[in-house]
Amino acid sequence: IARKDTAQLTVVTTESEGPVRRWLVRSGIQPTRIVHVADASAYGFLLAPTLLLLDSSGLVTDVVIGEATPADETLLRRRLSANEGSSEPVDNTQYGEELSESDVAGRLQGGTMRLLDVRSRDAFKNGHRDAALNIPIDELEARAPKELIEDSAPIIVDCHGVAPPSCRVVARQLRRWGAPQVSLIIR
Repeated sequence: IARKDTAQLTVVTTESEGPVRRWLVRSGIQPTRIVHVADASAYGFLLAPTLLLLDSSGLVTDVVIGEATPADETLLRRRLSANEGSSEPVDNTQYGEELSESDVAGRLQGGTMRLLDVRSRDAFKNGHRDAALNIPIDELEARAPKELIEDSAPIIVDCHGVAPPSCRVVARQLRRWGAPQVSLIIR
C-alpha cells in the first residue's frame, strides 16, 4: 500500500533486518528502508509495536501503539491509500477520559455507568467504592469480556492504588474488547 508517489515507509525495529524484511515482503509491504535500533525506548517508543505515519514534511499524522485492532487496520489502509489529509487520522493513544472526583459522583448517580476496581482482592476487601465490581488486573482478560463488555454500559475504572500507566493499559484493553466508553479515575 502506498500513498501518492512520494510515500515512503521507514520501519524502525529492534529485530534484525533480514527476518523483518522477509515478513514485510510476504505481507505485501515494501519499506523504503529498515532501521535497526538496539533500544527503542531511547527514541521514545515505550510499547512495541508502534506505528507512526508521517506526511511529506515529516510531521506525524497518525499513531498506533501496540497491536492494531481490525478497525485501526482498516483506517490505516484508508489513510495510506488516500490523498494526504483526506480521511480522519488514526490515533489509538487516547485510552479514556480522566475524571475528577466531582465528575465521578455525577456520572455514577445516573446509574448507567459500571464502576470497575482493578486492585487486588485484598486491597478491595480493605475498602472500595459502593457498587464497584472488583476484577484484579491479572484476571481482567478472563473476566471482563463477559462481566463488563456484554452489557455495553460505559465503564469507569477506579485507579486508586494502581499506577496510572497500568490503569491506562486497562482502559485501552477494555476499548479493544468493545467497551463503548471508558473513563478513568486517576488520583
